[in-house]
Amino acid sequence: MAWIGALWEDKTGTPRITPGKLEDKSRGGASMRIKEPISVGSKLILQWGIEQISGTVTYCRRDGKEYVLGVQRD
Repeated sequence: MAWIGALWEDKTGTPRITPGKLEDKSRGGASMRIKEPISVGSKLILQWGIEQISGTVTYCRRDGKEYVLGVQRD
């Protein structure tokens, strides 16, 4: 698990940065935990250290006070 930043645009087109925890990554994508929801279909970039993944949100489900997010790589 690593701390990451998720860069995305909200529904109004405003750029946002949301901190989170990377839970898993693979060739096809990644999953993470964040404190606020990001809409399915949103494009985003996940950054941690010198690594980066760009992709599309495939699911966002509530888990207690957090949201679990799935990202499919571009």
